[in-house]
Amino acid sequence: MSTPEKDEAYDPTAPVERRDCTDEYLENMEVLEVERTVAIVKPDMMVHLEQVKERLIEEGFHVVQSRSVHLSSEQAADFYQEDNGKSFFPSLVSYMSTGPCHVFVLAKENCIAEWNQVIGPKDPAKARKDAPESLRAKYGKDKSCNAFHGSESQISFERDLHFFFPTCPLDPLPLDDAKEYLAKFINPILRKGLIEVMRAKPRDPITFLADYLDMNNPAVACPDYLVGKSGNVATDRAILAQYGYLLDAKGEKAAVAPRSSSESTSDA
Repeated sequence: MSTPEKDEAYDPTAPVERRDCTDEYLENMEVLEVERTVAIVKPDMMVHLEQVKERLIEEGFHVVQSRSVHLSSEQAADFYQEDNGKSFFPSLVSYMSTGPCHVFVLAKENCIAEWNQVIGPKDPAKARKDAPESLRAKYGKDKSCNAFHGSESQISFERDLHFFFPTCPLDPLPLDDAKEYLAKFINPILRKGLIEVMRAKPRDPITFLADYLDMNNPAVACPDYLVGKSGNVATDRAILAQYGYLLDAKGEKAAVAPRSSSESTSDA
């Protein structure tokens, strides 16, 4: 099985987003049977990525980690090998390799069934009839261009996880290890961000802090392989914007300053 290129694979320095977790949430994970699933926002949906993230929060999903990746035709065919031989397989492979997609590992009780309920039936026509509030009912076009993917079972989740995050353990991070990660990586950057908020005194401190964390989180860097890969400038800009970057006049990656910095008060 061909997996995404090595430099795109999951590791602490790769472009993988990690959600900040409180001790309370981590402790609850030991009590609740929290299930995970792999969710994919397909290429034509990347322009709506922020709306999808908002829906995830509304539905109570926790984003464990995520990444953007541009699949080759071979990789797309490998991932959907169970559909090989079906009439829509060639168009599905072509569709999945047209541009970057975004892959989430989600966590929630009964997560696999819950996410599949949110996205709706694979056929958008059926989704519009039977699940009009589902994401596929709103965004899907047909069976091969249905906007989203979700693991269908624990077995398929393990396969999906290994494909996109080959070094990610199947078992959740132990509580002690999670606390160590927070202390080593999250707390220091959060502390610096709060200091910057106190120093700048912005009118919107929450947005300022969010922008600061986006721009300075060492675990989330804009992947160079996204730049210019979609073949569409508007799509490139939308994807890079998720990482706090833009395309400059030369079509190269350039960092964006925090939105709220210009709103800082002059009081020292």
